[in-house]
Amino acid sequence: MSEPMSDHMDPLSLQKVFRVVLDAVSQPGKPQALPDGVIGSPAQNLLCVLETFLDHEVTFAVIERDIYLERTIIQRTQSRLAPIEEADYIIVEGSTSGGRILRAKRGTPEFPEKGATIIYSAINVTAPSLSLERISLSGPGIMGGEMNLPSFPGIDVGELSCIREANEDFPLGLDCFFIDGRGAMMGLPRSVRINGV
Repeated sequence: MSEPMSDHMDPLSLQKVFRVVLDAVSQPGKPQALPDGVIGSPAQNLLCVLETFLDHEVTFAVIERDIYLERTIIQRTQSRLAPIEEADYIIVEGSTSGGRILRAKRGTPEFPEKGATIIYSAINVTAPSLSLERISLSGPGIMGGEMNLPSFPGIDVGELSCIREANEDFPLGLDCFFIDGRGAMMGLPRSVRINGV
């Protein structure tokens, strides 16, 4: 990520993006469009979402260290860098962490909400690399109890397998969000089961 970033989003835009985030959580597997007024480049789309999640009270890590991105996130959110194992939010630029999300914290029985949130930004991905037709989702918020995973740029089948492994001991696990280059977001909370990987 090397393009210059604009200033912070205004409060109204932040509220609109947060509404999209809530819709992505409540309707897992269903792509949600970011508001027209905030959609920009893939990098800008990522940052507008991060501004709704991060603040001075939370920590983050970036898979494949990107000093420019890290500095921009700190400037825009006032959040702090942390190792993957300790971070509240983990940013993956592209379709896969190479299995490193399995090192992320998954919460405790007393505080399952302390598990990390993973945010995938498919900045360099224009189309799914593998067929997702055999993969389905089941769980709360899914119409009819089960649905096929839609084609969504940036999803890697191997990474879905890692997410499934990380979420085997629900309510412990990871909440995941995918942002594609067109300004769409999809949520896979830890309550959702991934079948077929």
